[in-house]
Amino acid sequence: MLDNKFRRTYSFCMVKQKFHRAKNCLQILQPIICRTYRAMRSWQKLIVFFLAATCFAEDLPSAKNEQTPVLKIDDEHFSQPYSTNTAPSYRIPPSAKVIIDATHYTFKPNANVRVNTVKRIADITLIGGGTNLVIYYLPWKPNKTRYELSSATLQASDDSPAFTGFKSGQKWSILIGAEYETNKSAVEWQGDVEVH
Repeated sequence: MLDNKFRRTYSFCMVKQKFHRAKNCLQILQPIICRTYRAMRSWQKLIVFFLAATCFAEDLPSAKNEQTPVLKIDDEHFSQPYSTNTAPSYRIPPSAKVIIDATHYTFKPNANVRVNTVKRIADITLIGGGTNLVIYYLPWKPNKTRYELSSATLQASDDSPAFTGFKSGQKWSILIGAEYETNKSAVEWQGDVEVH
């Protein structure tokens, strides 16, 4: 009888001891489990972020499409006004804007103006639209040789709508005008642009 009672007491103590051991192990493991769970949650958020970024990037235009065409002002593309000589056109992809660069170009006096002194380069004129002409202006500034032609910079003439970019199939003429000492004005350089 006593032996059976001892065995039950011993078994109870063993179970209690195992319970305490398990409880202690759980207390030790709890911070580790919590940290692991939080890390897993962070990784999940990171994975979701990268997936969303990848999907968003696919909708963006490629870097190639974002490049702005740069037109170097030179004699090769100079289409002399009122001349039968044809110069090659600049060929560009559709773009919201174009940069014209006259950094290494020296403007020459227009032969139609009987004076050799250019007072100043005055403006850039962009003409397009075929039979329905649209005209845009951009003032030329001293000591500046690179200009952006875009909706942000071009001023529309009275009868022209706001500039909306260089669209496929369009043809444009770029004219750079000057003022002379005699207060005359003339086109110093002209070039044509074809958008493909």
